[in-house]
Amino acid sequence: MRRILYLISLILLATVVQAQVHTIKGKVTSADDSQPMPGVNVIVSGTTKGSVTDLEGAYSIEVAAGENSLSFTFVGYQNQIITVGQRTLIDVALLVDVTTLEDVVIVGYGTQKKSDLTGAVSSIRGSDLTKIPSFSAEQALQGKVAGVQVTSNTGAPGSPPTIRIRGVGTLNNSSPIFVVDGVILDDITLLNSSDIESMEVLKDASATAIYGSRGANGVIIITTKQGKIGKNTITVSGDYSVQHLTKQISLLSGQEFAKVVNEINPGTFNNISKVANTDWQNQIFNDFASIQNYQASVSGATDKSSFYFGGSYYKQQGIISKSSYERISIKINNTYQVAKAIRLGNNLTISPDQKGDGADVVPVAYRAWPTSVPYNQDGSFAEVRGSGNPIAATAYNNSTSNRTRGVGNVYAEVTM
Repeated sequence: MRRILYLISLILLATVVQAQVHTIKGKVTSADDSQPMPGVNVIVSGTTKGSVTDLEGAYSIEVAAGENSLSFTFVGYQNQIITVGQRTLIDVALLVDVTTLEDVVIVGYGTQKKSDLTGAVSSIRGSDLTKIPSFSAEQALQGKVAGVQVTSNTGAPGSPPTIRIRGVGTLNNSSPIFVVDGVILDDITLLNSSDIESMEVLKDASATAIYGSRGANGVIIITTKQGKIGKNTITVSGDYSVQHLTKQISLLSGQEFAKVVNEINPGTFNNISKVANTDWQNQIFNDFASIQNYQASVSGATDKSSFYFGGSYYKQQGIISKSSYERISIKINNTYQVAKAIRLGNNLTISPDQKGDGADVVPVAYRAWPTSVPYNQDGSFAEVRGSGNPIAATAYNNSTSNRTRGVGNVYAEVTM
């Protein structure tokens, strides 16, 4: 009789223990596109017990009595803590964490945490590129990354700067390549800096392992902005600035120049006090040249689609007459979840621009005699000794170029 009671007690105890531990199963997906998320950490709150989702986003974990919540964590997504209760099936959709993504850097085909990288990779946020007025992201990069040299070839509006990441190469071209949303470019002046989400600079030689010999001079990876779920945003901004030539080269006045000429060739000027005194630098340089930059964007997303539309207008006047640059940039990024396993998207940029090249009058003005005048009494252009008439060269210059450039891709992702 005692043996029977003992067996019954053991069976009841096992039943109670079994009732205190139950298994919870479920699936983890991304709230952005409803795709399964492998590698998500599922931990029983307050313990060291945990599990990891498989390739289909599924997990299974045992929870004992008194363990009331599960924690779901993944890099780049907001942590979620779910109360268990009596449930045995818990599905979770994780939201993208924008602040955490700022610590993730794109490197070629994948991503790494910024803290795991060496100095060979540098990351710049898009907001840092718009702090200083510039006509392109290339100019905005100046002074922001150690080991990257950005210099202007000329002061002409719209002229792209020269970028050197690994010094001067030996195969004629020492410029890095740009990868914009997966498309390789040699020039990104068509992009507006306000449309850029982030920029990564790959400075070491390992970039050639991904991009081949084209990456030998370094690679700059650019990711443009996308709509974010839960955030329908309208942004409008603009700035206006002026350029001014702060210092001119000190040259002789008309009387001083006439004295020097008379010492070399006596009698060239009979009455020095009557000679003209033309400052040719004042004649060719504008006192103030404006820079205008305006941009607007609309973005948003749902669980099925996302959109980003940005437009910008940039205009710069040069300090030399008839030198200018004007650009309109239109950016369109969209994604569509047409089915559970099919996702479509596009990243497109279209940019018409106009560039006015001023006449090369600076060396002409430096050689022109200050004793000459720009105009005759009848208003026609006067003959200038020492060189041509820089004012006439500017007036007859009509060097203007127009072009329309575009870059983008259209893609489809199928999850098998």
